[in-house]
Amino acid sequence: MQEALSEVLPEPSLVAPRRLAIVAHSGTWDKLYQVVALATSGVTMGYEVHVFLSFWALRRFAEEDLDKVDVPASEASHQPRLARGMPKARILPLGQMLQEARDLGPVRLYACSTSARIFGLEPPRFKNKVDEVLGLTAFLERAEGGWLVFV
Repeated sequence: MQEALSEVLPEPSLVAPRRLAIVAHSGTWDKLYQVVALATSGVTMGYEVHVFLSFWALRRFAEEDLDKVDVPASEASHQPRLARGMPKARILPLGQMLQEARDLGPVRLYACSTSARIFGLEPPRFKNKVDEVLGLTAFLERAEGGWLVFV
């Protein structure tokens, strides 16, 4: 039986890594929560996770403002309920959640070079917080063969 399985299953080194690529565009807390939750879930399931921080997400990240709980204007009436519900649901601060995900395994953060130029964000503001500053094409090369999610 063992011999039959070894003939059917590929060598472990030939199996492509499971990969999850997340494009983080929005900068409201609810969207950033989804980015971090997806990254955490992916890494705990054995995925190699790549997060591309662009536009508003990059701005929040560079300003070290991940934990400010805000929602889109269309949902503003629900913000008090969100603030009350988070402690009950044991939601950790996003910065802490993201660090814990990175401690678990391969979660790579990339800053979008174009978004950084648009917002006038100089790399020293976020260089120590991301693994690399790159363009969308380079990010898509890293994401090749995996799931691609836009948030």
